[in-house]
Amino acid sequence: TLSLPHPSTMPKASSFKLHFHPCPDGKTPGRGMAEKVRLLLAETGLKYEDLVMDDAKFAEMQSSGQITCGQLPILEEGDAIYEMPTAIMEHIATIADSQGLGQGGNKYMGLPEEYSKVRAIGQLADEALRAIKPWAKGTDQAPADVDALIDRYFNLFQEILKLNDDDDVRTDEYTYGKQLTWADIAVFEATNATCEAYSISKLRPYVKLKEFHDKVASRSRISMRISNRKQGIL
Repeated sequence: TLSLPHPSTMPKASSFKLHFHPCPDGKTPGRGMAEKVRLLLAETGLKYEDLVMDDAKFAEMQSSGQITCGQLPILEEGDAIYEMPTAIMEHIATIADSQGLGQGGNKYMGLPEEYSKVRAIGQLADEALRAIKPWAKGTDQAPADVDALIDRYFNLFQEILKLNDDDDVRTDEYTYGKQLTWADIAVFEATNATCEAYSISKLRPYVKLKEFHDKVASRSRISMRISNRKQGIL
């Protein structure tokens, strides 16, 4: 059974720097694979700097071995660097849980017996976003079978939500268990970015997924992040 680090070993206050490629304006960090990290940071209330990394700095950090996976985003925390969006989100969720930042005792990692399932769902959402590439719409990088891809992943998300629904109106249901986890944020962003690029109509056949999307979007901190973000779909 996986377990969280003991709270005494976790930082009491975190100051993060999130690095990602720029938007076309060259000044604003792009959306892409970094936005779900921003949404989780917003939801937890953890403070961070949202920074552009240019190609020269990216190449330098790869050459020095600071970046080993060859892609952005990265999360910098003091001398530590965290790579790959799902691993970054798990790290943020672990810190948030250790500091009791979840409303009403919510655990962003889920409960210990749920970790592996939450991780699988988070990785599926990551796979969906990389496959659909909503930021590539209208370019030669957009997948030719994008409609089929959207249907495939939206159907998978819908079935996951159905499996987790116990028909008890007194409890919130997300993708797994009763906690709003980092994987829920990942599923939300894969859905939200796709709909922004290809129309909200893509979501209408998937009733439970739409309910889930709208419920997550209405959370106060996430709603504020969406309202205030400078990024479009790029």
